[in-house]
Amino acid sequence: MHPAREDLGISYSIAYAILKTETVSKPHTLREPSEVYFVLEGKGIIHMTGEASMAGPGQAVLIPPGCEQYAEAMGTEDFKLLCIVYPFQ
Repeated sequence: MHPAREDLGISYSIAYAILKTETVSKPHTLREPSEVYFVLEGKGIIHMTGEASMAGPGQAVLIPPGCEQYAEAMGTEDFKLLCIVYPFQ
């Protein structure tokens, strides 16, 4: 769901991401908005400009604006996340 692509009446975007076991997402930086990764399934590491947080099902990680970020799938299951950006970019 992205308000720039559809008239949804919201000011945030939500994406569903699946990282296969032992894979890493592309590092990126959001200049102004913050982002939350909410873990649905699997385990992984959320990397943010010099920091790393292990995360599993039911956990959320806040990524402040301006942080380089990427996710790394760990374990034997796919790492499934909701990625929520506010305000959308």
